[in-house]
Amino acid sequence: MKLPALVLLFACAASADTAKKEDHPSGCTIHLADPLGPVHLRAASPIEALIGLARDRHLCFAFENPGRDLLEPAVDLTLDKASPRVILDRFLNAARPYDITEEQGVISLRPKKNRHGATLLDVVLPAFNAPPSETLEEASVSLNVMLIMLRKPKMTGLGGGIGIWPSDEAIGPFKEKDKTVRDLLDFAVSRSNGASWMSGPCNPKDLRNGTLCWSIAQYSHEDAAIETTKTFVAAQRRRRKLH
Repeated sequence: MKLPALVLLFACAASADTAKKEDHPSGCTIHLADPLGPVHLRAASPIEALIGLARDRHLCFAFENPGRDLLEPAVDLTLDKASPRVILDRFLNAARPYDITEEQGVISLRPKKNRHGATLLDVVLPAFNAPPSETLEEASVSLNVMLIMLRKPKMTGLGGGIGIWPSDEAIGPFKEKDKTVRDLLDFAVSRSNGASWMSGPCNPKDLRNGTLCWSIAQYSHEDAAIETTKTFVAAQRRRRKLH
């Protein structure tokens, strides 16, 4: 299906620096099996502990529809030596197994029970392009807009604003074709200076109000990365109580 003509009215404050970036310094430099040395994790939930670790140790995660094992309880864990894989194994519930993979430096956790069930993250976008000044948050919003327009072709435009984001998060330019939303989120994060993304179930009904079914935690925003994660955890807890 081709995307319809679209006029975007987003009040995006893009970076003034439009020079082409040949190399994008990636914040995703630590891999699944890499030794981390001594690790002390303390947070209100495992996923908050992991984002804190990721921010400090140059890790990038993708948490897709995490279960209660990552949303609670509080964590106070010290390990003399560990890798991201060892730490994840300490938190994950064997009763709700995950596929743990790594793509483009992004370590992804995806529930195995969803392996054969399509979500909005499985939707393939015909094309996704970004100018040199495109920031990670702008790319995230653009992905959502394209997803809405693809699923609702009768719509002719959307309006809104996403605020001002630091120029060091510019991830363009790039041109991608026939990639899933999941793959594009991984790709965008891998071109950043450090970030992770996390999603809820991302069911088609999540498009009704036009909001994103995923969140981006950017490490350059310092404490905001943890606040983003806390907000996400709270939202997923509410969702589970309502069901």
